[in-house]
Amino acid sequence: MPAMYIQEALFNRIKEKIPAQYALVDYISELLGISPDSAYRRIRGEKILSLDEFYLLCKHFDICSDEVMNRKSDYISFRSIVLDEKTFRFEQYLEAVLNDFKQLADGDHPELMIILNELNLFQMLQEPAVAAFKFFFWSKSNLGFSDYRELKFTLDNDHSTIHEISRRILDIYIRVPTVELMATEAINSMLKQIRYYYETGVIQTVEMIQRLCDSLLRLIAHIRKQAELGFKFHTDQEPMGEVGNYQLYYNDMVLVDNTFLARNEKSRWTYLTNNAINLMITEQPDFFQQNYEWGRNLISKSILISGSAEKERIKFFRHLEDQVGILRTELSPH
Repeated sequence: MPAMYIQEALFNRIKEKIPAQYALVDYISELLGISPDSAYRRIRGEKILSLDEFYLLCKHFDICSDEVMNRKSDYISFRSIVLDEKTFRFEQYLEAVLNDFKQLADGDHPELMIILNELNLFQMLQEPAVAAFKFFFWSKSNLGFSDYRELKFTLDNDHSTIHEISRRILDIYIRVPTVELMATEAINSMLKQIRYYYETGVIQTVEMIQRLCDSLLRLIAHIRKQAELGFKFHTDQEPMGEVGNYQLYYNDMVLVDNTFLARNEKSRWTYLTNNAINLMITEQPDFFQQNYEWGRNLISKSILISGSAEKERIKFFRHLEDQVGILRTELSPH
């Protein structure tokens, strides 16, 4: 492919990624350390980018070179959002998720498909106690952060910063049309984690178990209400939204892949989970399409429980509530 066409494709991808209020020429001029006139000449294809400039632009905007060269490849480039004990804690993790979500929502006709074998992050953010427990579990048990080694779990810590970022993420999640697939084991892992922490003394009181169970039941009730109405809304607000922007399905198969698929008119994103919470992200369109078709096929074999599917919805959410009730009974003093 001639260099000028590769360069044109690169700048078209960059246009999709920069916020609408920024001028492309100013962005390129500042990033490459060149004059606006020199930037214009590169954007118009009058001057070919150097290899260093091409690499810098691809790296800065997370663009795979195969994308702009229109080459099919067996190799797929991913970027990652990875928690780190010293440099990338949950506040930074959520900020990264928020920035990605802004890109999705800023485009025309955004959509989100979520296929997980447990509660998804956005659901959990609706109920702060549930989110606090999962963040604690991921930090202590999944990732082994050293400053969590001797910590006991409590709901009394200050999570105000995380709550503020979570609220901004939820503002976007609520308005983006979403298709979600939940499995019947959606809360199994969390219930097992609560039980394990109680039995090993990380959760030290039955009262804390009760609070977690109450929080989980509130979340289940909220997801159920959203499914009934067919749209998402904040737990602390009156239900308002566009009917049809939330489609919820369930499948009693064991789901082994945890996948988030996001798209708008401009871009496609595939998110895969790693170590339960870390994310691997690619904008490779063929990989997105492969996963999107897999998701649609899985959904076609699943049962819709949002909207008018009252009988199936009642059965599904009663099953989740019963699971919480069993844990509460077994861990309560007799």
